[in-house]
Amino acid sequence: MLKYTILSILCCITIAVKGQVSPGKWQDHFSYSSVKGILVTEDKAYVPTEEGYFIYNKNSGEIEKKSRVTGLSSYGVSSLAVFDEINTIAVGYSDGSIDLVKDGKVTAIIDIKEKKIPGDRSIYSMLLFNGNIYAATGFGIVVIDPAIPEIKDTYYIGSGGSSISVYSLLQFNGSFYAATSDGLKYASISDPLLYYFEQWKNTSPPSSGNKFIGLASSGNTLYAQEKGLNGFNDKVYQFVTGGGWTTLASTQTEITSISATAQGVCVTGKKRIEIFSNGGLQTVNTFGLYSFDPCYSYFDGNYLWSADNSNGLVKYKSGDAQNFKPNGPYSNEAFRGNWVNGTLVVSRGGFDDVGASSWNGLLINIYRNNQWQSQWGTGNDGYLPAINPTDPTEISVSGWGSGITKFKNDQFSILYGESNSTLISIYPGEPYIRCRGICYDSDGNLWVNNAGAVKPISVLKPDGTWTAISVGGSINADRLGTMFFHETTGHLWMSLPKTGVFVYDKGADPFSESDDRYLRIPLTDPSGVPLSNDILSMAQDNEGKIWIGTQEGVEVIYNAESAFRQAITAQRIKIPIEIEGQAAYLLKTDAVSAIAVDGANRKWFGTMRSGAYLQSADGVDQILAFNTDNSPLPSNSILDITIDQDNGEVFFITDKGVISYRGDAIRGGAEFGKVYAFPNPVRENFNGKITIVGLIPKATVKITDINGYLVFEGESLGGEIQWDGKNLNGRRVNTGVYLIFCSDAEGEKSAVSKLLFIH
Repeated sequence: MLKYTILSILCCITIAVKGQVSPGKWQDHFSYSSVKGILVTEDKAYVPTEEGYFIYNKNSGEIEKKSRVTGLSSYGVSSLAVFDEINTIAVGYSDGSIDLVKDGKVTAIIDIKEKKIPGDRSIYSMLLFNGNIYAATGFGIVVIDPAIPEIKDTYYIGSGGSSISVYSLLQFNGSFYAATSDGLKYASISDPLLYYFEQWKNTSPPSSGNKFIGLASSGNTLYAQEKGLNGFNDKVYQFVTGGGWTTLASTQTEITSISATAQGVCVTGKKRIEIFSNGGLQTVNTFGLYSFDPCYSYFDGNYLWSADNSNGLVKYKSGDAQNFKPNGPYSNEAFRGNWVNGTLVVSRGGFDDVGASSWNGLLINIYRNNQWQSQWGTGNDGYLPAINPTDPTEISVSGWGSGITKFKNDQFSILYGESNSTLISIYPGEPYIRCRGICYDSDGNLWVNNAGAVKPISVLKPDGTWTAISVGGSINADRLGTMFFHETTGHLWMSLPKTGVFVYDKGADPFSESDDRYLRIPLTDPSGVPLSNDILSMAQDNEGKIWIGTQEGVEVIYNAESAFRQAITAQRIKIPIEIEGQAAYLLKTDAVSAIAVDGANRKWFGTMRSGAYLQSADGVDQILAFNTDNSPLPSNSILDITIDQDNGEVFFITDKGVISYRGDAIRGGAEFGKVYAFPNPVRENFNGKITIVGLIPKATVKITDINGYLVFEGESLGGEIQWDGKNLNGRRVNTGVYLIFCSDAEGEKSAVSKLLFIH
């Protein structure tokens, strides 16, 4: 073992790092606003959402969220049940999966999902009886033994033993009642032949055969929710033991759910909530919050608890409302993202299948200091967000129809259109100002492209004045894509979907065309063979190369810095395969919709169908591959990727929301910064990797014990390196102080730090 002479000993400092996420960890950034129901207990409220569920503690006010990031097995929650008798939370999904959560451990039952039963496999509701869980599903009733756990039986209760959707299942007066797509059915709970369809009879009345979607009971009364034809004329029936069926006096025609307690019956509809109680009928048609869109309500005699599709969980009483939900974006509609100087902006918007604007209202979600907030603009849509590097309080968003929207200090500031800018509509006087590419230069000038305009590039100066640039008609394209400034040459690069790329040199005077140069470049290889020009994404790496994502994989321009001096060509990345002498091209069969470069110059690629990939700096070696099967990604359709270069957090913008992964590379500085390790001290129960930050790229890092014996040596990825806490023999190091020595390749720059290990 090598031994190093220690020239000096630094004071051992315990560094507390707040908000640091360990490399390899995921965080969800979902909106939990759109909820699906509530399950209220004495001290908690459980609220299912598409992404998982959250728990509101009535006593402390704390909110805890659960998703695949915290161990659930799937997305698309369709039901939730809490079984105190067996200390278990049961989560049902639309793909047929069921999670049993007990003492923090999640056990997934995936039999239904793996059998790929045709049609609807959703788990709509669950109840516990005699130690077994009975699940109402899209094809029948499934009986589960939670102790094993495994599926014990399946009841097909449709005509002739066919599959029918069972939306709710309830035990009442010695019988199971099932709300189904073929009416309201019941069978004795003591019947040994429950699996036989003829044992399940339709109630009479009601006996219409219409779809029933909800059941509730309280005391000696059963309530059943019937879905009327064409979605209207919904009804709620009630059955009192010893009596017959009657119709509850609800005046609503579109009912979303029913619930019942000893204190009252809630009928929740599209426009109002009706509470039938001993005190008479109470109607609630507003919470006094941003909106009113309840899907489920529950009355405990004191408060009305409501699941609202915009407000999350609502607690309401006598005109006073409070709403609770985890912090997150306004919704999970997301399209593009941009991270600059501690701020992430995610836009909502996009295109349909034929390239037309989605025409969503313009909304941005802003993430800063681990908190989300949402802001609306007056435009009709939003495409790319850009953050001013000279003034991070200024955010601009391009719109494929409404022009450019600017926000200042997280508030809407101004909408730029034909009347107050050089931007031009393709139909004069109509809101069809097609802007897609948008970026700031280092002086705070905002550059945007304007498809269909004679002068397709416009610049907004910090003083509020606009300039339009014609570029001699060289672009000549009806679709303009993303754009950015090359960090070395200062040239503006723009993608031209379907036709290639465009390079613009703004000259000494950026607002005069007299010294401008520009090139429109169809993508070909060095031999002149055409490559795919169907461009979806583009990014510059840390060495000045331009990486391009197309419908047919990845292409690279290696000589980007030589624009205007020599022919610009592109190449595909060859990936060696197992057959000797043969190779494939990087992501050749994938539509590469997003590219981002991390602090170690490695490339993250997002695809439209197969998830995300991390490749080596040259693109040849695959380091990571994430998809919905092997990671918490909510979708394999990656619309954008952006990276917090200061801590390595990689944000994936998907068609089902935003999620992030803490990578193992951050941006390195030209000089060593404050070099420190986290966690520090390393406690006896810590089993992850220690991260050392504040480094320069490709720094040599050596760690020794206090006597100078080497225990680790490696090279930094960008501005950080990780250590598993083991010595050169693969054993966990002993308790003690360890010294971290860092230097560049030439030995001209160095830094030293300390780390305490505790067993």
